[in-house]
Amino acid sequence: MPPPREPDTLSAADIQQLAQLLSRAERRLTRRLARPLEEEGATVEQWRALVLLADGAGHTMSEIAEFALLPSPSNTRLIDRMVADNLVYRKADMRDRRRVLVHVDRSWPHPASPPRPAGRA
Repeated sequence: MPPPREPDTLSAADIQQLAQLLSRAERRLTRRLARPLEEEGATVEQWRALVLLADGAGHTMSEIAEFALLPSPSNTRLIDRMVADNLVYRKADMRDRRRVLVHVDRSWPHPASPPRPAGRA
C-alpha cells in the first residue's frame, strides 16, 4: 500500500485568486437573485432568512444572522422589518425563556416556501 499522499498546497497567490473568484461569483449570483426578489418587494437578505425559517423549527437571531450572512445589528433591523411586515414573529424559547426564537408567520401566504426568483424551481 502506498504511503498517504500529502495534500496539495496552494500558494498565497493561488489562495488570493480563488478568494477573488469566489467573491466575484457570489456578487453575480446575488445580483441575479436580487432582481426578481425586488419585483416582489423582497430583499436577498429577507429571502435568505425565510429559506432558513421555512423549516418551521424557529431559529435564534444568531442562527439567522449566520445563515443570512449579516452582522448582528443588520440582522436585528432585518428581523424588525420582517416582524412589522407580518412575515415572521418572535417567541420565547420554551426550553430557555432567555432565548428568543424567530418563526415564519403562518398567516404569510406560503410559509413553507420562501419567495423564489421567477423562472426557478
